[in-house]
Formats: sequence, structure tokens, C-alpha cells
Amino acid sequence: MQRLFGHTSLVRSLSRSVLLAVLVSAAAFAARSKIVETPSMPKGVAATAAALAREKKNVARRSALSLQLDELVRKSPEVTDPALYDQLAGSLFNDVLEKMAEPGEAFSTDYGPDKFHPRADLFMREEVKVKPGRVSKDFKRKFLKKPQGKNIDRSLRDQPVNVTFTAAATDDEYTQWTDSKSWGVVVHAAHVDPATGIARIGCTFVSNGSKEAPGGHF
Repeated sequence: MQRLFGHTSLVRSLSRSVLLAVLVSAAAFAARSKIVETPSMPKGVAATAAALAREKKNVARRSALSLQLDELVRKSPEVTDPALYDQLAGSLFNDVLEKMAEPGEAFSTDYGPDKFHPRADLFMREEVKVKPGRVSKDFKRKFLKKPQGKNIDRSLRDQPVNVTFTAAATDDEYTQWTDSKSWGVVVHAAHVDPATGIARIGCTFVSNGSKEAPGGHF
């Protein structure tokens, strides 16, 4: 069971704008739109990014532009600098947590076919281990959010909650953590377009399972 989480957003880099183009899980978000071909698609990374930033209402066109931008940036060299991965992953995790904290139902229940989704009120009280290999060994980010999901614990709704992401020291530590303790996250390959500074990155959260199905679940 694989769950890819994230969304497309613009964030500020140290010296340039960086766009995180991430695969969107239809099951993770309430709006489930079909991706359709749209006419008059822009050419090139810069033009596609600009069109995506302007498009506010047409969900199908935003999806098409996001996928096109993802494919264009994916052609660029893969990032190898751990410091840059730290920056991109930190921005991505913040964006995902912001989406999780919204007053919807996608991240507020552990029932149904998507029971391994990270329920915001539980997930945000736990430490999350990052699989080693791309981020630096010293990677650590702490976020303060206010989950507002409709079905979360009422005592935690709209209350400040801390969640910390830290890099596991080894693959064995990461596996033991996700098999028996709490959530983990795998950071996928990032690519940066050298001409524009636009980057793409994604991640997969790994559940530590349930009483009925213990152990790590993608």
C-alpha cells in the first residue's frame, strides 16, 4: 500500500524561488479531480511555472500544468548536495503538515480503506524518522501546527502541537522505528532546473501499522 503525499507550492529559497512539484495522492486530499488534456499548454520550465502560479480556479488545468512541470524538471540533474536536500525536504514537510492541519476529513480518520493515512492529531504528537541517504546526518526540523480535522480528538482540535522530523542514523534504525514505534518518511530524488532554480521533490510516509496489521506500511 503506497501513499505519496504532497502538493505543488512556491517557497522561498536562500537566494531564489524554488517550486516543489510533488506527486499528489488523490486519496490524500478531498478534491479528487480527473487529469485531462488541456489546450494551449505553455512551453518550457519557466513558462509552465508562471502559468501554474497564475492558474487559481481550473483544477484540471492546474493538474496538467503540475504534471508537465514535473516531467520537465525531472530531466534536470538529480540533486546530490545533502544541504540542499535538507532545505527542500524541510519546506516540503512544512507544506504537507499545513495540508494535514486543514479542517477536512482526509487526515482526520483512521477508518476505511485508507486507514494507514497519518491521522493529523496522532501523527503530529509523534517524532518522525527520515530514512537516511539523501538528507544530512544532522537533519532535524521541528514544526508547530494546529490540526483542525473534523474527526480528530476534540481536546487537540485547533491546539498547538509539535512534530519533529529527524534523520535516522542507519537503515536498521529506521526499519526498527517504522516496524514498532512510529511514522517514518522516505525522501525521493530531487531535481533542479539550473536555468530557473525550480526544483521538484517528493516523499512517502511509512506507517508503523496497527494492532491488526503491525509493521511498516507504505
